[in-house]
Amino acid sequence: MDLSQKVLGTMNGAPVRQFTLTNDRGSSIVCLSAAAAWKNFLVSDANGERHALLFQFKDWCQYVTNPFHVGHSIGPVGGRIKDGCFTIGAATYRVPANERENLIHGGSGGFSAWNWQAVTEQQRDFVRVVFHRMFSPQDDGFPGTLNAQITYTLTNSDEVVIQFSGASDAPTLFDPMTHVYFNLGDAQESILDHQLMIRSSRHLEVDQQKLPTGHFIENSGTAFDFSRPRILGDALKMLHKDSGRGQFDDAFELTGGDQPAVVLLNRAAHRQISVTTDRNSVVVFTANPDAFGQSKGWEADHPFNALAIEAQTLPDAVHHPAFGSIILQAGVTKTYTVRYRFQAI
Repeated sequence: MDLSQKVLGTMNGAPVRQFTLTNDRGSSIVCLSAAAAWKNFLVSDANGERHALLFQFKDWCQYVTNPFHVGHSIGPVGGRIKDGCFTIGAATYRVPANERENLIHGGSGGFSAWNWQAVTEQQRDFVRVVFHRMFSPQDDGFPGTLNAQITYTLTNSDEVVIQFSGASDAPTLFDPMTHVYFNLGDAQESILDHQLMIRSSRHLEVDQQKLPTGHFIENSGTAFDFSRPRILGDALKMLHKDSGRGQFDDAFELTGGDQPAVVLLNRAAHRQISVTTDRNSVVVFTANPDAFGQSKGWEADHPFNALAIEAQTLPDAVHHPAFGSIILQAGVTKTYTVRYRFQAI
């Protein structure tokens, strides 16, 4: 096990640190204090060559400026909150909107907007970095002072465990997630040849603002049917044929159980990622984060090269009680866990 860190620059006058965690197999993950971001996951093949599993930027500043939230820790609430307004008990709160009248991904003062403090730990079977920060209503607009921790742990079994913990001095909302993008291929030029499996039988219906209507749509027989590993390029073609849509950006209700909720694999590269979580949904988003600042023509010539897998409570749950509670009561610590396991196939 090994752990190293270095300073990349500054953010709001504080040093931005990069942490590299390496296990005994030679696999490593790279995290940034900026946005408590997951920058990379590197594994070695049988010949000792190292391969990246995550879409990443070379310049750390792009993690601050790119609007795709690449690798970001998102919170205190992932996804959208309708009208930036919610009720806890008898009190109604309004938080600053950042997508028309709605709030998305914690707002402009959410987790991804800040440079986090960190401590590290190294043991015989794992190495970890724990990011921590206190959030006041002046920071993010949410009620209460939130003590948030985000822990990245790398084990000797090539598993990355991410835990979000939060405790507040007043009732508030807490539904964080990791906005990580995968590409398991050698050149990482496309994800269209990747296969995806999601343990889900239905996905959320949304309106024109991508807000849940409260209804579910069955996946079986549709472009959303990932009950068995399915080539993403084929699913995208079916999606466009059936609805005219060009990409997935959808919340799948997970069926639970101990089996992986999501499996992503690239057979040509012989690599697979299995995702296990205690969350009740996963948002799948096909994207090309390099498209920021490019022309429409450039976008048309460059296929999707990244797949975001976002484990969270079903979106906008604060307005749909059946989706699960994201209310964090005062004095209570809530923890969520997501596990990403790499395997050579």
